[in-house]
Amino acid sequence: MAATIILMVVAIACSDDNARLDSPPPLNAFAWGESLETSADRLARLGWQKDRMQDDRLFLTLPIASEEDQAAANMMGTAAPDKYRIILNGPADKLFVTIVQRNDSNADIETFFENVKSAYKLNAPAWDSGPGVETTDAGNKLTDQTRIYETDDLLIVATTNKLEANERVSATDTDLGDGTSLELILYSRSLNEGISVDALAGQFESNQN
Repeated sequence: MAATIILMVVAIACSDDNARLDSPPPLNAFAWGESLETSADRLARLGWQKDRMQDDRLFLTLPIASEEDQAAANMMGTAAPDKYRIILNGPADKLFVTIVQRNDSNADIETFFENVKSAYKLNAPAWDSGPGVETTDAGNKLTDQTRIYETDDLLIVATTNKLEANERVSATDTDLGDGTSLELILYSRSLNEGISVDALAGQFESNQN
């Protein structure tokens, strides 16, 4: 009976963790134009923890790791992988730009990105770089893509970097598997003077040259 209760508690905890990893931070957590601490306090109520302050950026993490991740980290004597991060950017301690970063399996990031588009009410992207595909010497496939979305208040740059490991290599190297990183950069339209889809797209294209 006791063992059953413990298993139920573990299952509920894992379910809660998965739900938190799948949920984008609510837009009303970001106090645009106000101090970084204001947003950090709102996010703390959702389980986020302040990591460090670096220059004008406040880093926050959501401390969740799977049992496999934690076991591997314990064996290596390292911290569990950082799967979910928010970076609040605020020159003069006023929030102008927010960065959201997620790293996980391809399927999990696909789910998270769909939840982002639903929660933030994002329609078709205003600009899309299209997929850039590269195959490494080891046969691993790397795909990156950047899209720009518009809302009344924000411009959002979404960049995905996807790894599809060579089946022959991943079968012999258990540390190498599929995975995707997603980075969202949220710009307040009212606080970032001159910001536009064309300006952001031009910046991306110049970085590619």
